[in-house]
Amino acid sequence: MAKAKRSVTITAAQIMGGCTIVGAIIGAAALYLFSSPRAVDNSSPAVSDDSGRGSKAVGATDANQPVTLYDGSFEDYLGRLAAVQDRDFERQEFQRSMVGKRVMWRGWVDGVSEYGGATIVGLKASRERRSLDVVGVSFPSSEWRTKLYALHKGDQVEIDAIYHGIPDLIPVLEGLSISLIEAK
Repeated sequence: MAKAKRSVTITAAQIMGGCTIVGAIIGAAALYLFSSPRAVDNSSPAVSDDSGRGSKAVGATDANQPVTLYDGSFEDYLGRLAAVQDRDFERQEFQRSMVGKRVMWRGWVDGVSEYGGATIVGLKASRERRSLDVVGVSFPSSEWRTKLYALHKGDQVEIDAIYHGIPDLIPVLEGLSISLIEAK
């Protein structure tokens, strides 16, 4: 029996409930990811190709649409984004080229929040750096809430996710898996 897909709606009041700037940004990211009319189903695993890496992710993307892997690290992505930050057209083209790509990045937990049926992990590129080099990685709360809330700020993790874009200030990713690399 196929699992039913669900859609989630988030209100502005839920977003403003974040107690930190990063929390508010992650809330805005969640609003972008979950307020669209598309259905979200993260319950199906990724389908692997012969290389052992997933070639299709069944979930936020159409199961028949191949998802390509972005081979760069989180730091590589941020460097490429910074290199075109002052050139609007090139920055937008780079951001568009990332949409739908599967990423496997390491970073540090900046916080965990919950918005409208999703649990969002703020992932930053450096443990020490105080900056907005943060991505919001969204997981369905029903399946991931307990594991994600066991994470602590400063824990190093590795994520496997699908890149969705930058609606406001930070990139939004739909999480497929997360693994603890080193506890703080």
